[in-house]
Amino acid sequence: MANYDEKIHNSLQSLVKLHIDRINGYEHAKDDTDDQDLIVLFDHYVSQSSKFKSELNSQLINYKGEVPDDSTFTGKLHKTWMDLKSALTNKDREAVLNECESGDNALKEGYEEVLNNENLILPMELRNVIQEQYAEILTAYDRIRVLRKAASH
Repeated sequence: MANYDEKIHNSLQSLVKLHIDRINGYEHAKDDTDDQDLIVLFDHYVSQSSKFKSELNSQLINYKGEVPDDSTFTGKLHKTWMDLKSALTNKDREAVLNECESGDNALKEGYEEVLNNENLILPMELRNVIQEQYAEILTAYDRIRVLRKAASH
């Protein structure tokens, strides 16, 4: 049973860490753009990830897991968001959106990894929480992608 619980804990912690990275990435993006529409959108995604992180932390507590520290970063997404920070120095809309798309793609892939892991059987209530969040992440990813494509024309 410990191995089962550990797999759930690790999966939830991974998703929480991805949201920590996303929050930090969008905070940097908000600071480094002058486009008001993007600032509003990025602020929405910061709030969205804060909400999702809180929901996942509650699930971690329900399953007796340890809540990750906000200063923790996952390697892949942290690198993506740091690339975003570098791209933002010239406030180029397309570059900002391109890096945001990359960051949200990494988040999307993190959810897919948890949901499609055949060695991880999630309780239905937990699976529903993760699937609902994943659906919203897909919408956010698609929105950023559409904006990026429009900026490239």
